[in-house]
Amino acid sequence: MPHPLAPLGMSTIDMAELHKNGIAFLQRRFPAALVLNNEITLSEENGNIVARVWPMIAQDSLSGVMQRALAIEDLGARGELPTIAKLMPKWLDELKGAVYVKVGNVLDPTSHEIDTNQMTYAPRTILYTNKLSVPADLVFELFSKENLLIEIVDESKMHKTVFISFGGPDEGAARIINDALKSKGVKTWFFPDDAEPGAKLHRVMHDGVNEYDRVLLLCSKDALSRPGVLNEIERVLEREAKEGGTDILIPVALDDFVYSDWAPNRADISSQIRSRVIAKILIDSKEFDQTIETHDYDKAYSLITKIQPALDTLFNEVRILADNPRLKHNRIAILQRVFSFFDRLLDFSKIQAVN
Repeated sequence: MPHPLAPLGMSTIDMAELHKNGIAFLQRRFPAALVLNNEITLSEENGNIVARVWPMIAQDSLSGVMQRALAIEDLGARGELPTIAKLMPKWLDELKGAVYVKVGNVLDPTSHEIDTNQMTYAPRTILYTNKLSVPADLVFELFSKENLLIEIVDESKMHKTVFISFGGPDEGAARIINDALKSKGVKTWFFPDDAEPGAKLHRVMHDGVNEYDRVLLLCSKDALSRPGVLNEIERVLEREAKEGGTDILIPVALDDFVYSDWAPNRADISSQIRSRVIAKILIDSKEFDQTIETHDYDKAYSLITKIQPALDTLFNEVRILADNPRLKHNRIAILQRVFSFFDRLLDFSKIQAVN
């Protein structure tokens, strides 16, 4: 008999993007976790692929908990939920058993070392999807029949509003970022498009940094030397303090000024910006992927040299094991991502220990 699921409608490229987004979501929620993942294909008897799902497990050595998750596009659109509810525990157990990891306590001597056999599962499994196509109550009901607790993460409901802060000379870069965010369904406030004629500038900026969920700060020498941008930074930091330390400001570096020569009158401002993960737009990820796929390693190394100043700052000036747990977890996550980035070019297993 044919499989009861409806034919697959999403392109492989889009589905791969969903898979990557699911991993990124787990890494944001569990910054120090190692995320295991696999691909499962559900097919009809004639071989036609009807669904692809990605089991994922975030092994968080800091909490000793493993978070299970499953990425699937258009959740519930093809009648696949009963099948997935029955098979999901098996998929996740097989994924867990595929890798054994033991984490020592060298970096954190105040905690016991722990391995994956000692870690426990979080009670809920995350269902990560680009769109929930059936009522949430139906999903809960179907998984409850298998004695499973779930949490639904719907990308279409995750998009927040973003206020883009930039200096005038950086308008071109700001527009590219604004267009990219809007193409993903994110509501933005971008001065050239959204400012009302005749509105008082200081009132517009005050309302923007206080009403939008996130403030994207484009850091460059031109921007960080402007009083208006510095004033916006101060207002956002004040808002974060009032809201109990929430992360509202997202710094993005367009050059190296924020890492080195920036010295505002208030030193605490620069320290707060530098203490965060500063995304730097230096490498076209698609271009880098292409160099790896075509084995053009000379070009790949050339691209990597662009991020050397940021890495030098990270290793020479940033204290990885900060006293603040949130900062420490954040910085350990940066190291893990740096490792995964270079692991595509280098075989770290060949490094010899020095006595």
